[in-house]
Order: sequence, then C-alpha cells, then structure tokens
Amino acid sequence: MTSQTLVFPLRSNAHSLVRGAPVASVRRKLKTASLLYENVILESGVLRLSSGPQGSFSVVEYRPPGDTPDWETAVARRQAQQHPFSLAMGREDVPGVPAQNMTTVLQTDSTVAWMATFEPFAWEMPAMVDWIDFGRAPRLPTELDRMAKDWTKADDRSEVLKRAVPEQRTRGVLIANANHDLAMVAGAGHAAAVDPWHAQVVNRRLEDDVSWHGEGYAVQIALPQVGELDWKDILEIRKNKEISRFRDMMSDIEAEVAQRAPSEGLEASVHRVYQRELVKAVGDVEGVAAPFGRAVQIVAFGVAGGLVTMGIVGLGGLTAGAAIGAAAGGVFDIRKVLKRRRSSGWATISQQITGG
Repeated sequence: MTSQTLVFPLRSNAHSLVRGAPVASVRRKLKTASLLYENVILESGVLRLSSGPQGSFSVVEYRPPGDTPDWETAVARRQAQQHPFSLAMGREDVPGVPAQNMTTVLQTDSTVAWMATFEPFAWEMPAMVDWIDFGRAPRLPTELDRMAKDWTKADDRSEVLKRAVPEQRTRGVLIANANHDLAMVAGAGHAAAVDPWHAQVVNRRLEDDVSWHGEGYAVQIALPQVGELDWKDILEIRKNKEISRFRDMMSDIEAEVAQRAPSEGLEASVHRVYQRELVKAVGDVEGVAAPFGRAVQIVAFGVAGGLVTMGIVGLGGLTAGAAIGAAAGGVFDIRKVLKRRRSSGWATISQQITGG
C-alpha cells in the first residue's frame, strides 16, 4: 500500500452508517482494512445533514465522554426524509442563552436527512483492537481548501453525476463533501475509504487525475472471507511477521491488474495474478494450500469506466507535498514493481485467512 494509514471520513461514509446491512458492510470494510493498513482512523462526532431543493445544512456535533450515540435506523432516516426541514437564526442577547426572537432563513423539502456516526464501533470492538482510533477532522488549510473547490467546480459540470443525483442542491452536497474529505486525507498523505454514494465522485478523481488510484480491492476479491473473520483472528494475522510482505504483494497485484488487457475483467485478472503468485509461494512454503475453484462475487460500482470495489482511494507515488501542489504523479511502473524481491512467506497470511 502507498499509505500506512486509512481514514474513514464521516461525511463521505454517512450514506452507509445506518443500522443493519449498511453498517455491516462498513464493519467488513474495517476488518479488511485492518490487514492492509497499519493504522485506521475513524472520524469522531455525529454528522447531522439535511438537504433539499432550496438549500442544505450540516453540522458535526461532539458528545461528552460516555454519551455514545446509536446507529440511525433505516425507518428513522426514511421518516426524516419525508418531512421538510427549516433553519432559523437569531441574535443572542446573552452569550450562550438561546435568542428570544428567531427568523426562518431556510425552509425546504428534504431530499436527504441523515444522522451518521462511527462511534458505536468504539463500544463493539474489543480492547485489543488498538490500531483503530478516532479523531476529529482538522480544518482544511487554504491550499487544500482551494484544491477541493477546484475539484468541485469540475465535478459540477459532470453529466454522469447529474444523472446519478438529479437534484442540484443535494448533488452539490455530495460533490463538496467527497472532495473536502479527499483533500483532507491527501494533505496528510493517507488513503480514504468512502461509501458507494460518495464513490461516484471518487470515480471522477480516478478518471481525471492519474495520480489517484483505487486500492484494497485485491484482497476483497481473492480472499473475501476476511470481512467475516472475528476480531481476534484479525489480530493474530496482524501479528504474523509476514504481514508487511502480504501488503506489498496485494499492492503489486493491483499494480499489475491495472495494466491488464481491456478484454480481461477485473475479477478474473485479480484471480489470475493472485493464484499465479500463490502457486509460486506454495512451492516454497510447506502446508499452504492455494484456494482454487472458489466462486467469488464482489460488489463493484463504476462511473464512465472508473471503478472502485473496496471504496478505498489513495495517491500513488505522490508525497503529501506533491498532492498539495496538485502535481501529476503518473501510474505505477510495473517493471519496477515486479523487480521487488521478497520472501514467499507472505502466503502464510493466505493460510491463516482461509484456514487452509
């Protein structure tokens, strides 16, 4: 992986932070990310976002210690979206005391009305999961803010995004939030994980700028059972001394897959390269079985040829400083990648995951 740290921004994951299957998909992504990255950061706080044809409003609230919110239910989200929302403002005569006279400045029907948070994960994850932390999002410095706004201006003209989200104000929220989060993690030199709704904007970055690349999908395709492992199993795999070589191998596979012939599908290409490398390693590592013959299904979403399967995107080959300067990095040089030498012991990670 290019980055050691993966960030789950709150705004760009809000669509999936709903009790039930959506949260379960985020949980699986967290487990997979735990094997691919040394550190994982979840943005803390509670996002309240409402948007409709006439305008939008959002705020991130921070709760006192011990006051942990629950997941929003699908029923509650649906009901909230069935009612209009309004925003009123007033002048406080006494600081901290609500104003007596309020004036409504916005009233509109609701296209989206979300209450989203990662914080329940803090309660459900065992104490041994010390590589996943919570952190507050910093304010974007001027240069990063300008970069995010430049991306947003370009995305506002996208016909693909117009078709995907017809309502203009809400589309603007989708675009602005996704680009804000991408700029934030790019400035820190990290990778970002986003939900399928916001990945529509991420795909634009993959199309428009060769320095961005999707990552993390090889292990999801080749070893999909990772997301179903217990946290104690994830911990044991992270302790394996070959974990860094496993991460390098997954990154190399994705780099080679990126060079595949147009006629070869993504899933088929990942399986071909992964099994080829695993067969090589099995010859050197006793007792490791290659997982041939398994039918694997993945959920992929794409826009105009862009593709994100894991919902993870990073800056390949760019330093944080180069990202801030909006320099074009270029794609991996596969010849250099394949010259990298490593022990074939990375295949023991496959053995732990598959139980083979």
